[in-house]
Amino acid sequence: MERVLPEQTAVETGAPMDYWLERAETIHWIVMWMAVAITAIIFAIGNILFGHFEEKTPKWRRVTKVVLVLGMVAALAARFGPAWGLFPIGLMLVAFVVFHLWWLPHRYGINGLTAEPKEKYYEFRGWNRRT
Repeated sequence: MERVLPEQTAVETGAPMDYWLERAETIHWIVMWMAVAITAIIFAIGNILFGHFEEKTPKWRRVTKVVLVLGMVAALAARFGPAWGLFPIGLMLVAFVVFHLWWLPHRYGINGLTAEPKEKYYEFRGWNRRT
């Protein structure tokens, strides 16, 4: 098969237009799955670094959150493009900054990065300190 340069058109290469449409569709799906992979990597790193803040959250709830977010990213990226698939991750980052750096300290007196004092954090989450 002859190597095709990106600037060559279907007329110059003699390739049928279907070839170019299939190629564009393949690239679209690859980039869509890259958006899903980036999101999954963010979740993995987040669970490693911040999982201790979710110590009393049921495992089924944590798994459900990952599945729903990855499904949402895949659906948005497939329908509107990979940039829109990553848009919810950007929104979550903004929500994180507002919630952890402004709302928790000012409203509840809880450090948004260390979850201290623990008693207030557990009360906020509705957890019993002893269980």
